[in-house]
This record gives sequence, structure tokens and C-alpha cells, in this order.
Amino acid sequence: MISILYKTAAILLLICPLVFILGNVYLSVKLKSKKIELIKSISNAAPKQFKDRASLVMTEQMPWVAGSAIVFIWFSYPILRFIWGIKKDEITQWKVDIKNIFGKFFLIYFITITCVNLGMASILLIIVDESLFSHN
Repeated sequence: MISILYKTAAILLLICPLVFILGNVYLSVKLKSKKIELIKSISNAAPKQFKDRASLVMTEQMPWVAGSAIVFIWFSYPILRFIWGIKKDEITQWKVDIKNIFGKFFLIYFITITCVNLGMASILLIIVDESLFSHN
């Protein structure tokens, strides 16, 4: 069982970064004319205490498409909930708003984000496997 999980994680580590990069490039090019409008809409939809940070992440920290996905990335949820003190229903509403903002491009956006999450989970799985089950 561990071997299957390890192999699956390794395959995901090969596929996920490629899908993530291709998805981000595609969305960045396709939505280039709406970039500023989308960034403003996404940051305005963010919970009150995170609006400025959301805008900063999308404009300064990383490519805007990747930056807009912070609310969908699994490891960021505890940060948003417990460090920033954002309520669960505010996070859920922000996700719904982002889905509506991206409209017909949301499926590609969601697949891209899912690859980020699976890639990070794969890295964690490989680290745990190597540290707990290595027989050197």
C-alpha cells in the first residue's frame, strides 16, 4: 500500500507542476485584458481584514492568478481561519465570489489549484515516507 501511495505521489509531482504552470500561463494570457478588474473584484470580495493583503498577494507577491487562489489552497485555510481570524462562512463566501468572478474560466482555475494542493500533499507524503519508512 505504501509503495502505491509513494508511486502515486511521485507521478503527481511530475504532472502537477506542469499543469499548474500551463494553467496559470493560459489564464494569464486569456484574461490579460481583464487583469486589473479581476484583481480588484477578487480583493474586494475578500473578508474585510484580508482585503489589503489579498490585493498585495496578487499584485506584488506572485503571478496574479496563483495569488488569487490563496483561499483555495489547503494549507492556507488554517492560516486564514486562525491567524487572520476569518470566519468559515466568510471564506466560503469568498470562494463563491471568486468562482463567479472567473465565470467560464473557473474550471481551468480550479484544476490548476487542485494540482497545487495535490502537489503539496505529494511532497508531504514523500517526506513522511522517507523519514518514517526508510530502511538504510
